[in-house]
Amino acid sequence: MASADCIEKATGSNWNSEFADKMADVCYKKYESLPKKGKPATGKEWTLMACVVKIEGFKKNNSCNTSMEVVSLDASDINEEYKDLELNSKALDITEKPILIAYKAKRLIENDVHRTGAKCLPSESVQDEHLPGINYHVVGVLRTKPGRGCDPTLSLSCSDKLARWNVVGCQGALLSLLIDKPIYFQSVIIGGGCPFSETVLQRAIIDPSPVIAQSTISFVHSRDSDDKKPCPSSLVWCNVPESMLQVAVEGKKQGATKKLAHTPAGRLLVCKRELLSQFIKVTLSMPQPMLNIPIILKSKQVIWDMNEDDIKRYLDHISYKQLKYLSQDYKKAWEMVRSVCFPSWLKKCDSYLNFVCSE
Repeated sequence: MASADCIEKATGSNWNSEFADKMADVCYKKYESLPKKGKPATGKEWTLMACVVKIEGFKKNNSCNTSMEVVSLDASDINEEYKDLELNSKALDITEKPILIAYKAKRLIENDVHRTGAKCLPSESVQDEHLPGINYHVVGVLRTKPGRGCDPTLSLSCSDKLARWNVVGCQGALLSLLIDKPIYFQSVIIGGGCPFSETVLQRAIIDPSPVIAQSTISFVHSRDSDDKKPCPSSLVWCNVPESMLQVAVEGKKQGATKKLAHTPAGRLLVCKRELLSQFIKVTLSMPQPMLNIPIILKSKQVIWDMNEDDIKRYLDHISYKQLKYLSQDYKKAWEMVRSVCFPSWLKKCDSYLNFVCSE
């Protein structure tokens, strides 16, 4: 039980700042615990960092008994990270239903005062006017990243994705087949020294918005000087048994040779192919797979007397697109949100989705 002093302090006006500082400290310590490989050169380079944190015992206005654990970390310059399509749909491999907290340590969402490199979709009815000050950008439009001098991608901006996840959940279509309800972010914490406007963030994420706060602690490798250059490499860390930490350059696994490029050893944990592979592994590891898999896949083709090898071969020949479309509740929710709020949202070509694990 929390002490009276702790409760009184936690429910005061400084709760948001204290909670944000505690969150930032947990994320920074995880980052500092990782090897130097892939990190910016101190004093010469900068990067962006984002973490997803699992929280237990979360209560608004009282963080005394709250435990925090970083489950995913990404450190990268968005311009470089999204050059390759392999990283255009990043996702966290979660096999449970924890309370997740989104943390962005550097410019998660640029607002209408500070310039952003993300470009308005050409199909939007209004475009940036590039006028001085707050009139440089327009608001309320969809944008793609990276934007700042790089080739355009099919990946929507961070704020657009957060707005989507705030309605349909951040678990995506595949995990929706394994869990009984969506996973929502409970808070968005911005690192110290970054552009910050709670009003703009709330508008961008769409109500009901999570707790939004800014830490007073700055990220050690933030862009605090115009003399610094963006770090060319990215860190991808996830609290999973295999390949917890990977370094990427231009969206590809660092050090992977051409011979290994299209093999598990040469792929990043966050590419679609590996996410599909992880989904199949999780599905096969469930209790009573013979009973649950036909239900999960909504398939009458699965023969009840199949053995485990037969079922694995069956799963290996279902395409990524087919599995995504099996998640009907998620699909319907997203189609409704897109038609009402995001009619210009880009659709990826089927060729990026029609692959199977056995290929």
